[in-house]
Amino acid sequence: VKLTSAGYKLKAIEAYKSATKKDRHNVYAYCRLGMAQASLGFMHKIGKFKTQARRTLQQAINIDPNCAEALYGLGCIEFNEGRVKVAERFFSKAKRKAVGDQELLQGIRYMQRKLKGQHKSPPPNPTAGDRWTNSLGMQFCWVPPGSFIMGDDKDGKLGDAPKHKVQITKGFWLGRYEVTNHQWNAVFSNDPMMKPAIRAAIAGRDIYETKIPATGHSWLRCIEFCSKLSKIDGNKYRLPYEAEWEYAARKGATPEQLHKAHLLLPDLPPWVAMAIRPVGKSGEENLLGLFDMFGNVCELCFDYYDANYYRQSPRVDPKGPLKGTHRVIRGGCKNTPKTDNLITKRSYGKFDKQYRTDPLVDTNLEVGFRVICEH
Repeated sequence: VKLTSAGYKLKAIEAYKSATKKDRHNVYAYCRLGMAQASLGFMHKIGKFKTQARRTLQQAINIDPNCAEALYGLGCIEFNEGRVKVAERFFSKAKRKAVGDQELLQGIRYMQRKLKGQHKSPPPNPTAGDRWTNSLGMQFCWVPPGSFIMGDDKDGKLGDAPKHKVQITKGFWLGRYEVTNHQWNAVFSNDPMMKPAIRAAIAGRDIYETKIPATGHSWLRCIEFCSKLSKIDGNKYRLPYEAEWEYAARKGATPEQLHKAHLLLPDLPPWVAMAIRPVGKSGEENLLGLFDMFGNVCELCFDYYDANYYRQSPRVDPKGPLKGTHRVIRGGCKNTPKTDNLITKRSYGKFDKQYRTDPLVDTNLEVGFRVICEH
């Protein structure tokens, strides 16, 4: 404790470790060790100490399930990682167990007050183009309800035709950008399935790599991302239906963008054109405030793909076929032919299996995704 107070945190950690080795049931030592590791991990951005802190505090709870200090420590870790709802549960448990410990109760109440300011719900009564940022720093733009003409007869492609009127009855918050590697990593906590080079770049705070869209993940993993994000942030997230995606693309497109829907991917030098760029850098912002709706990487939707679906789809809030083998992909990427209409173009891929376990599964590195926060 004296070493910690004096600022010698590494020496303090060694002393606490020694105490736990001498007495495997010393809950106090485990709590002190865990808090010291957490402090070092978050103040100095050292990832291994964050992991060790969580493991150490969990060990204290295994010894004594009523250990309020360990519950409080885990709550602080989750708060610093941005997992607001999880932190709230830990602090509530700690408060019930910390009867009589006024100093700890004061700390718990302080963190609960911070939590109230941290949790963010979308603002009420939004208008077209309004923006909102969630507790993880992800930005969203409001897409109001309305109707539009979906599809395209001009290209003569079966899957894109016929044109038909569709009504979207409920507005939604759509991600301003595609989900990035940094956001993916924040939700999955150093996802072991992410490429080691990307993980290393994020750990080293490589600004370029952190803002690159998260690509190459299966549809199921993207659904899992939405589920985990919902638990962390406290709001409900999901993939967009393709009708919602096209509606947002059309609703936010300028007259010039609609007129040049075949030519929206920018002309770039070959060495640049072959690279996926950081979000917001491959095209201009549309009228709703959305970026990269027509370029950088293609985007996964929730729906199954059926080339004949437009001929029989509902005209109000269509959600795709009930079954299928492939999922819908919308938008364009560096390999999209410039003759394609990037607003109406429908592609598909086989994304339902787990990540890279089946040679038939499409884990295309040019396919990313953005998410909807339901209002």
